[in-house]
Amino acid sequence: MVRVYWQVVHKFANGSVTQLSPGQEFTKVAEFVTFNNGLSSQSVTLTPIQDGIAELDESFEVHLINATGKNYFYSSQ
Repeated sequence: MVRVYWQVVHKFANGSVTQLSPGQEFTKVAEFVTFNNGLSSQSVTLTPIQDGIAELDESFEVHLINATGKNYFYSSQ
């Protein structure tokens, strides 16, 4: 099993990024996701906060940080 910490960041036009605070833009901005043995993909759901404020287009990235553990991938050949 492998645990990976994910975090949403706001990406600006110049390429710089800023960490979001909890409850800023999305209901969750960071959490762990777990990959059980044999899994090579996992979903992260981002739910935007409806704040009623008109905004221009924005860009966000999800960063994966600090994977821990071991995952064994089996091939049936």
